[in-house]
Amino acid sequence: LTLTFELDAAQAVERMNDWALTPIPVSATCWVERRLFVRLQGSAAALSEARQRLGGEELPAAANFWQSIKEHTHPFFAHAANLWRLCVPAESPPLDVLGRTLIEWTGAQRWIVPADANIDLHATSALAGGYATRFRAVEARADIFSPLPAALMQVHRELKRTFDPQAILNPGRLYADL
Repeated sequence: LTLTFELDAAQAVERMNDWALTPIPVSATCWVERRLFVRLQGSAAALSEARQRLGGEELPAAANFWQSIKEHTHPFFAHAANLWRLCVPAESPPLDVLGRTLIEWTGAQRWIVPADANIDLHATSALAGGYATRFRAVEARADIFSPLPAALMQVHRELKRTFDPQAILNPGRLYADL
């Protein structure tokens, strides 16, 4: 059973986190285009009780919606030449970034198509306690992954040197100087 609610991003994150603290059988959440989608799975009795408790509108053909999110065929992902995936604490408020946002995983995963193609969301996600990955870009860039602290970067360098002494395996793929 999938229910939908018309909410802004802040309201959606709050609801998702509230529901995560209850025995409601929520198996997936997704907020996109001012609408929160909540998938419920369980026994008929559990679904009936959850339906009554939550309200909302039932989504027909819900399997198609969830498949489109999983496979990135949903219109949100169409023509998203610059797409970022951010992982932040679930209770983090919506990030102040101009562009389009899709929120999943009770608020912990945020897909962002920024209005400015040159924006770097690494710092924005770090301020929220998370990290960002450039998932898709118009041009190849070295800043795909969030910068590592110096000590952790040294561990990565040593691993790379040990397992790839000739530096032939994907040079610069993770970080420009690695």
